[in-house]
Amino acid sequence: MKVKDNDKLRIVLGLALSVMVIVGAGFYFQFSASTGYNLGELISIAAAIVLSLAAVYYIWERKKDVDAGMPFEDELSKKVMHRAAYYAYFASMYTALAVSMFKENIEAIVGISELMVSDVVGIVVLVPAIVFFVAIFYFKRRGDVE
Repeated sequence: MKVKDNDKLRIVLGLALSVMVIVGAGFYFQFSASTGYNLGELISIAAAIVLSLAAVYYIWERKKDVDAGMPFEDELSKKVMHRAAYYAYFASMYTALAVSMFKENIEAIVGISELMVSDVVGIVVLVPAIVFFVAIFYFKRRGDVE
């Protein structure tokens, strides 16, 4: 199979965007040290870094496929993405439900007086993102997404 130039462009742009997000999160983390962090900021920074690192790994795997002459996306990878998105969608709903139900318990465990909106948004973004990438890796290793 002939590798499309479009596939190589997607790889380069994806890697560049992921690296920029990681560097930006690092700068934000470094420059916010003087004012102190709240839980929401730390969760947001962690979410950006985890998502970017997972994206770099995913794009790197796609790069190896393209270098081997395979297409950037095939039918199996599309099914894997759809199945992973399915689980991440439900994880986001259940995470939001769990945070709203167990708000007081989370506050007691973390040791803060009140969860801010940024804390909740960070949790609701981070958990499904982790579920999404874990599901991608699991289904790619397993190979059967039916």
